[in-house]
Amino acid sequence: MILGFFQVLWKSYIDFEIEQEEFGNTRNLYKRLLQRTQHVKVWISYAKFELSIEGPDRLQKCRQIFEEANKSMRNCEEKEERLMLLKSWSDFEKEFGSDSTMDRVMKLLPEKVKKRRKLTAEDGQATLCRTAMSHYVADAAIAIPLALRTPNDDGSSSSESDSDDDDGGEKEVKEPESKSGDEDKD
Repeated sequence: MILGFFQVLWKSYIDFEIEQEEFGNTRNLYKRLLQRTQHVKVWISYAKFELSIEGPDRLQKCRQIFEEANKSMRNCEEKEERLMLLKSWSDFEKEFGSDSTMDRVMKLLPEKVKKRRKLTAEDGQATLCRTAMSHYVADAAIAIPLALRTPNDDGSSSSESDSDDDDGGEKEVKEPESKSGDEDKD
């Protein structure tokens, strides 16, 4: 998603206040802009602004903005935007944080999951396998294993996700068979 005209106008106003070293006005403008839009680039810009201001509490202010942004974007439908926020926060913690703050952010980063689905032609002859990569945000990690559980023949349930050591932390998930005409359209 690209910043709209009004967001660019706001950003110009913010840049002007920064040049004038009116940091209180700049903070107020960021807060007012975030009431109108929750765009990830605005959050990241706000955090970088706080980081650029010399002072003893600049790291804490920057971290607080990342935490607010994460809380605000937790239910965001644009997963790529939240991923961009978490990567930016992770970069900040790598450079300025401690091991504990870095670990905390790393736990929020999503896992890469590889999905495989068997597809059969309508005549039942050919079997194809479709693979897709997905990111699951850590907050949803509890729901995912439960959603992947399927009943066994004996009535018990088991998870179909397999972890591969050579995938760099990726999990492989086999989805139920579907006819070739029933596959999801991306």
